[in-house]
Amino acid sequence: MDSLVVVSQDGHTCAGSVVTDGGEVLTAYHCVVGGRRVWIEERDGVRHRGWVARLDKRRDLAWVHVPTLVDRPTLVIAEQPPEQGTTVWALGHPCGSPVPSGFFAGTLRFSASQGVVSAVGDSAIQTTAPLNPGNSGGPLVSDDTGELVGVASRVLGRDGIGLAGRVGPDDRGRRYNMWGGHFAVAPVGFSQREDNGGFSLGGRLGVSLRDRLWLRADVALPIGVRWDALQAGSSTVTTGQVTLSLDQPVLRRKPAISVGVHGGVALYRTVTGDVARVRVTGQSDPVPVVGGALSGFGMRLEVSGVYTPDGLQPRLGISVLERTLGVW
Repeated sequence: MDSLVVVSQDGHTCAGSVVTDGGEVLTAYHCVVGGRRVWIEERDGVRHRGWVARLDKRRDLAWVHVPTLVDRPTLVIAEQPPEQGTTVWALGHPCGSPVPSGFFAGTLRFSASQGVVSAVGDSAIQTTAPLNPGNSGGPLVSDDTGELVGVASRVLGRDGIGLAGRVGPDDRGRRYNMWGGHFAVAPVGFSQREDNGGFSLGGRLGVSLRDRLWLRADVALPIGVRWDALQAGSSTVTTGQVTLSLDQPVLRRKPAISVGVHGGVALYRTVTGDVARVRVTGQSDPVPVVGGALSGFGMRLEVSGVYTPDGLQPRLGISVLERTLGVW
C-alpha cells in the first residue's frame, strides 16, 4: 500500500503506483489525457510535480516521471500475466476527490478491494474486484506474489465488470512528445453575441501545442443577420476566428478553473441590406482579435476585442460541452 499514490490533473483524481526506485509512477492513460504535467500525492499528504513520460493508449497505460519521488517503496511488475481464477487486490481511491471528511473520514482513499481474475486478454484483464472512478490507474496486485499484474482502467455495464490494462516489465509505451498535446472539441460550442444584438452559433476545435498553449479554430453561422441588415441597412458579424491562447490553471481541484489570454485573426463580415430590392450583399475581411478567457465546468467564456475598419468592437463568446478527445 505504501507504493500507492494519488494522481491528479486539472481537478480529476485517479490512482497510481510507484514502480521504480527512480520515482516512476504507473497509472492509466485516460487519467493524464489532459496534458503533460501531473500532481502526485503520497499517503502522508506530501505532493510532488510529475511529467508524463510515456503512453500506451491501446492498453490504457501511462508512465509518469517524478524526480522528487525516489527511493520509495515500489511494486514489482509481474513477468507473466495472471492465470484465470487468481485472487487479486485492486488498490485505489474509490470516488476520487475531495479528501473524505465527516462520516467518510479515513475511508475511500488508499483502500483495497479483493476479487479474482475472470479472463485475460491481449490488452486487458477482467476482474471481479470492485472498481470505481477513483480506482482508475491503480494497481491490480496478485495475492499470491504481491506483484502488479494490471492497471485499473474501466467498468462495463450495470453488473460492474472491471477491466485493467495488462502490463509487463518490458512494456514502456511511446514517448510523450515534448511539443505534443491533446485535442478538444466543443460540438455545440461557439455562440457569440454581436454588436447588433444578434448571435452566431457554431463549433470549436482546439489543439494544445503544449500543456497551456492552445490553437483554437471557431466556425460560426450568423443568425438573423440578413433580417438585421434589411432593417438597419447594415449588420456586422464574426463568422469565425483562429486564435493562439495561453491558459493558466488557477484552481486544480474540482471544479478546475483556468484563466487565459488569446490573440489571432477573426473573419469579420459586413452585410448590407437593400430594402427596395429586398436583398443583401456581404463582404468578409480578416481582422486582428485579442482578449481574455475564463474556463471551467466544460465551458469557456471569452471577452474579445475585434479591430475592425470602424474601430475596436467588443465580442462575447461562449463555448460549451468542451471535451478532450485524446493525446497526440
